[in-house]
Amino acid sequence: MNSEHSENTYLGENLIFLISMPRTGSTLLQRVLVGHDEIESSAETWSLLPLVYSRREGGLHAEYGANWGRLATDEFLNNYTDGPEVYDAAIRSFAQTLYGNALALTSASLFLDKTPRYTYIVNDLIRIFPRAKFIFLLRNPLSVLASIVNTQLNGELWTMNEFVGELETAPANMLAAMELLGNNAAVVRYEEFVQKPEKHTAHLCQFLGLEFDPNMVNYQDTPEAKGFMTDRVGVQKHERPVAERVHAWEQMLTDPQQVHFAEEYLAMLEPRTIDNLGYDYGQLHTSIQEAKRSVVGFKNVFPWRIAIQKDPDMNTRDFVQAIVYRASLKSGMLKARWEGFREYLRQISHAINHLFGSQD
Repeated sequence: MNSEHSENTYLGENLIFLISMPRTGSTLLQRVLVGHDEIESSAETWSLLPLVYSRREGGLHAEYGANWGRLATDEFLNNYTDGPEVYDAAIRSFAQTLYGNALALTSASLFLDKTPRYTYIVNDLIRIFPRAKFIFLLRNPLSVLASIVNTQLNGELWTMNEFVGELETAPANMLAAMELLGNNAAVVRYEEFVQKPEKHTAHLCQFLGLEFDPNMVNYQDTPEAKGFMTDRVGVQKHERPVAERVHAWEQMLTDPQQVHFAEEYLAMLEPRTIDNLGYDYGQLHTSIQEAKRSVVGFKNVFPWRIAIQKDPDMNTRDFVQAIVYRASLKSGMLKARWEGFREYLRQISHAINHLFGSQD
């Protein structure tokens, strides 16, 4: 135990953090784990994100002015308290009250927090809650991408910007956290878990200090975690983990749009990171290049570089191209190009009015 902490300091003894990217099977693993009488969970909490981000430079936007808020908080901590550790202690008190109350309403002794965007703050969680249990759920990054494109985007490829930050940073953040924790972390790969769920669930129970109940794997009688933020696609189709989706990502290699996205996404990632997470970067790259040689239709794909931008960050050309693509899905390409031309003229008119208006 850290010498700075007293024996009564709450350090997350009753917490389990399930750290994963979105679309990795985290809802499935959560459903299996809450089949144990000692584990309670919610669909997702997101509760610790704003608390940690309130002292970060960037990443948080608020009506009151997040940067000024961070400055004021830091000045208060440095001038009137024992320092930043006091803020960590305040987060612990918050968590102890929040999760403790949730557990008090059940017979469980451990609360599992499954919030995929905790990949942004996983190192902070390790520092603040050194006695919590950390489970890392990994999956082939192209499987993650394919699942997001085919289930989350719903054809609206320009909304990829909502996921790209997480897709880009999560693998490296998770690897760094796993290396920091070493044997104090449990690592599960989706592809292995769904093929031998009893084996991996038993190992997780041992890691958590719990007795394994074989009935956990058959989750049909386990109530799903309450909340909107849960997988409503795959888990409900089965009564136990199945391996039918392990190679489903390969279907994306038959579609030029998804091949383009796969190539661009993989290029964002460090080969060392992917290899050390247990996946073969070179093999994934080869699969994409082979698909590029056999698939036709790349001329009309929606560019990744535009898909990952937010509208205010786009230049006029990219914004018009996005308008054309969106319109083409509804009205056909001819009308879409006309809409794009009109938008281009509107942008030019706006720029001219702004230029001459600023000179008055």
